Amino acid sequence: MFGLFNKKPRTQIFKAFHFDASSTPEFESISGYHPLIKRDGFTRLNREQIQSIHKILDESKFNQYYLECLVPCWLLGIKDDLHDKYQLYTSNNFYLLTSEDEKFISSFLTSLENIRKRIIRGLGKLHQETDEKLPVIIIDDIEKYYEYISYYYPEEGTFSESGGVFLRELIPHFVFPQVNKDSTISVAAHELTHALLSHQELPLWLDEGMAVNMEATITNFNPFRLTQEKHHKHLTFWDRDTIQEFWSGQSFSRPDEGNELSYQLAQLITRSLAENHDAFYAFVNDANYQDAGEASLRKHYDLSLGDIIENVFGEGDWQPSPQKWQLKNES
Repeated sequence: MFGLFNKKPRTQIFKAFHFDASSTPEFESISGYHPLIKRDGFTRLNREQIQSIHKILDESKFNQYYLECLVPCWLLGIKDDLHDKYQLYTSNNFYLLTSEDEKFISSFLTSLENIRKRIIRGLGKLHQETDEKLPVIIIDDIEKYYEYISYYYPEEGTFSESGGVFLRELIPHFVFPQVNKDSTISVAAHELTHALLSHQELPLWLDEGMAVNMEATITNFNPFRLTQEKHHKHLTFWDRDTIQEFWSGQSFSRPDEGNELSYQLAQLITRSLAENHDAFYAFVNDANYQDAGEASLRKHYDLSLGDIIENVFGEGDWQPSPQKWQLKNES
């Protein structure tokens, strides 16, 4: 005969978020400022006004204002910009703005929290703990999605298609088109790695290389596996000019095969360097986008970036040339 037993209710990982502006009277001194503006159909951040608020409040008070007022008010503004099915939710480490149902929300936020833990373990001392919850916005209309993210791109140019992006804005945040359940884990792992490294001023190739490798580790799937055919494409594509696009980060926005080849090359270099854990952590900690990480690599590996590319593609003019990037940007 079976005995009676009590089953504990499952703890809900998320809850709906509600904000009451009247509960923050300590910020009345900035009531005349307008940190949010409407641009291109969405609530955006007014950088000049926020900088002015920062000057008025001391650092601890501004951080409190940022966490308790600015972030939720901005998210609720975007909620109002979208249709009325959108709701704002919160978990331990995330805000989520979406029109999806509660079953999806629970599954998605559980995945994000678990992925975050795994990435933090992988990053080790490269991770910097903060009190911030990362905002995640899922826009279920692909045209609206591109309207939202185009604001953060240059006015002119051709850009690759996007399945999700981490935006390093005044409020760093993720934006996804309606999430494909089959790709949720890979997209989240990739973009969350960017978010957890955003305090570093990394070269884009290193930032993307670490994100792709973390994605492959968490999903047990490598989307950029190097085949003999791909290796031939690399040999054909990279030359003295295109390699400068890679070091500067421009090649990651190419609309042609250079986009995928950039991610693949970044993954190969990063994976090779990461075999020496201690040197790799020190290298990443010192690497800077302004020279593509060249000085840090010489310091911690006694190698140049040109040496690494030469080992893969043979002799050539592979060294980063930051002066060429500047000239190209000015032309």
